[in-house]
Amino acid sequence: MRLLLIAFLLLLVACATNANLGDDETGALAETGSQKGNLAPGFVITDINGKTVSLDASKPALVYFWTTWCPACQHDLGVLKEVHPEFNDIPVIAINMDLNEDDAKIRAYVKDNPDPTLIFANGPEPLLRDYDIIYTSTKVPVGKDGIILWRGSGEASAEVFRTIFEGLQNS
Repeated sequence: MRLLLIAFLLLLVACATNANLGDDETGALAETGSQKGNLAPGFVITDINGKTVSLDASKPALVYFWTTWCPACQHDLGVLKEVHPEFNDIPVIAINMDLNEDDAKIRAYVKDNPDPTLIFANGPEPLLRDYDIIYTSTKVPVGKDGIILWRGSGEASAEVFRTIFEGLQNS
């Protein structure tokens, strides 16, 4: 009886907080984490224009961790500028992972390398920890069920980004 009461209370809390617990192919609840198959850690941050940005568990998104000084990131952002308009319904949240770069530095980079289809934000340290970010150019596509579909870093081709976006569309 006690176990049933605890289970009911946990269910009630999950419903009250509108938590998206996600589930895998077997119907088991996915564990929150930073790897493929995990429920992506939720976040609410402010972009470089002062707008609130959140990871919407009901909509797919590509979360991209970068820096202004990273050559692989500059390459990827150039490829995204070419490919993303084909998939403009899927947001790309470009989170700067260098804690020494502020919004002004990112705005200057975006001014020199404009891409109105991407959302640029500075990454707070807790978010970088939640996603276990170590490498620049880390790509984390999150499906509409909030599950991380893949994780990778390093330069990506247009074909790789198209595959990521197609996977997000079909999630």
